This record gives sequence, structure tokens and C-alpha cells, in this order.
Amino acid sequence: MPNSPQRRHFFQTAQLILYIFSIDQRVTGGSIPDEIGLFEKLENLILKNNQFLVGTIPDGIKSNQALRQIGLFNNSLTGTLPYGIYKLPLLTYLNLSDNHLSGALSKDLGQLANLEKLILDNNDFTGHLLPLPLRQTQINVLSLSGNRFSSNIVPAMRFLKNLEFLYLDDNEFVGSIPSDIGGVSQLRSFSLSRNQFTGTLPLELGELSELRYLNMAENNFVGPLNESMFENFMHLKILSLGQNNFTGNLGSLGTLDYTWVKNGTEIGSV
Repeated sequence: MPNSPQRRHFFQTAQLILYIFSIDQRVTGGSIPDEIGLFEKLENLILKNNQFLVGTIPDGIKSNQALRQIGLFNNSLTGTLPYGIYKLPLLTYLNLSDNHLSGALSKDLGQLANLEKLILDNNDFTGHLLPLPLRQTQINVLSLSGNRFSSNIVPAMRFLKNLEFLYLDDNEFVGSIPSDIGGVSQLRSFSLSRNQFTGTLPLELGELSELRYLNMAENNFVGPLNESMFENFMHLKILSLGQNNFTGNLGSLGTLDYTWVKNGTEIGSV
């Protein structure tokens, strides 16, 4: 009943009772209809693992004001993020990974005041990292791996006080790591491998005492490394610094489960 009064009546009737809409794996092909906005009580929209789910995310989603979770991952969605997605005041979780989405993120991300998890891995997003708008959210997971984000990281990371997991690997970032990274005091997992970062590691990196995982491999970092740089990493288990241009000696970092440091750097007894 495409584009028929019967179809609209179905959505209008269903929205009275629907709070969770979840489909895992292929049930049908097609696209997400704009009428999804008629489900005014919808709190969780999960459509995943369906390579036959195509088309764009409809702007009508802005009418789903009760939405708390959107999981549209591992599908074949295309296009840019609709402006309406920034108009969902209760949204805490947004996972659009493993699609073919593109374009830049808007500064209107800051309108998502309750957002905790933003996962956009393996798409074609471009543009900049936006720490300033994100400081207005509750972000604790920011995962942007496998896109085409570029430019340097704006020195405003210190405002992301709740951030615990930051994944920027497999992008086109350049420049150095801003020294204010040390202000992200809750950070537990940090990966920016396979980019084009340069410069030396800031001493403030050593202030991230909660780190368990640190991966900076396959960039263009330079400068000396020594054990004292990591002496505050009491919880660090995995350290990967390979394929850079570091020098120095890390000595014995006996608490690590895995270390990858090559290209001229002595790894001591690790």
C-alpha cells in the first residue's frame, strides 16, 4: 500500500502503542519511510545488519521527540545526516556505523544535550572534529574510525569531561596532539592510528592516568620516548606506537599486556 491513505492510517494507528522498533538482519529491502516521524512515542529505533536497507535517513525523524536511541548500523544507507536528527532532545545513543553516509557534522550536535554515545565508524564523513559543540553534550563514547575526517584537532578537548572512549583511527587528521588532551581526565581508551599526525607527544598526555589502551601507530610522530612519559599510566595494558619516528628507550613497562614500538626505539625488557 505505498503512498496510500491505508498506509498512513497504519502508521497513525501503530504510533499509539509503539515504543521500540527493532529489526536485526534482513527482513525486507527498501528505505526508511518519512512516516517514521508519526511514531511520536517511539523511544528506540534499531534497524541493523541489513544490506538491503538503502536510501537516506528521513528528515521526518525530527518528529520522534521521544527517541532516546537510534541504531542504524551495518546497512547500506547513503546521504548526509538530516538536520532533524539534531532536534531530538532526549537522544543518548546514536550509532550509524558501517553505512555509506557522507558530509560534515554540524555544530548543531551541541543541541543534543543528553547525547552520551556517538558512533559513526566506517562511513564517508568529512570535515572536522567538533569538541566545542560536543562539550554541551554528555558524550562519553566518541567513535569516528574509518572515515575521511581531516585537519588538526582543535585545542578544546579539555571540555569533554565525561569522555572515556575516543577512536579517531583510519582518517586523514593532521597536525599535533593538542596539549589540553591531558584535561580529558576520564579517558580510558584512545586510538588515533593510521592518520597523518606529526610532532612530538605532549607531556600532558602523561596526565591521562585512567588509560587502559593507547594506540598512536602509523602516523608521523617524532621525538624521544622514555619510561617517565608513561609512569602515571597505572592501568595501561596496551600501548601501540609503531611505524612512527620515535627515538629513545622505554625501559621496563611491566604492567603491559601488549606493546608495539618499532622504528629505532629500544623497547627495553617489555
